[in-house]
Amino acid sequence: MPKKASMTPASKQPKKTRMPKAETDQSWGKLTKSGTRAVTTTPTKTPRQKKDTKTPTSIQQGCNLKFSNDLEKFPYHGFPVRLEYKDGNDKKTCWFQCYNHFEKHITRYKVTQYEAFTNDVALVGEVTGTKSKRV
Repeated sequence: MPKKASMTPASKQPKKTRMPKAETDQSWGKLTKSGTRAVTTTPTKTPRQKKDTKTPTSIQQGCNLKFSNDLEKFPYHGFPVRLEYKDGNDKKTCWFQCYNHFEKHITRYKVTQYEAFTNDVALVGEVTGTKSKRV
């Protein structure tokens, strides 16, 4: 049975490589007359300067988180923190799963004037450090 062409081993011919030229070539860099690479120094990197990052101010200082028992304000069971603020001409209302998410939103969007409510009495005590007053 004759062998198929695909089954025969490939001939082992040496790969053709590009020989360096004696003159300067962009892809090879500067070469000496003998055809070897000339020794060049690599430029040193200057260290980057770190940006001045301002530490975010603590939101807890001006926090006015209030307890509210109004079921209309909390239509979602798993979101005990409610935020109301005015963004331009729009009044925005947001609900959060925890106080940390609330803080992150305030910091990210740089909200300064807002009203915050919660239906979790323990959360008010943790955040403000005082006993909560029911509204």
